[in-house]
Amino acid sequence: MAITPRKKAPIVQTKPEPEEEISAPDAQSMPSVIFRSREPENRQFVVNRVRSRRCLSDMRYLEWRVPTKDAEAFAKHHFVVTGRILRVAE
Repeated sequence: MAITPRKKAPIVQTKPEPEEEISAPDAQSMPSVIFRSREPENRQFVVNRVRSRRCLSDMRYLEWRVPTKDAEAFAKHHFVVTGRILRVAE
């Protein structure tokens, strides 16, 4: 009696649906509030569906351009409340 090897089922990887993020052209055309990280950050991350970008004056810090209408909700995020992210300008 010979043992036949089993065929492996193909592995299907699906990407999770990305959260809706504010695109850069839309953020530039709207009046916005700028938030900046207090400490240098190694990695960029999303806060309240707003992507961070590197601060132009010092590439170690992160910056978020938040539309004025969403600034109040952004300011209630845990990182802003605890001081990891600071409100810089309007």
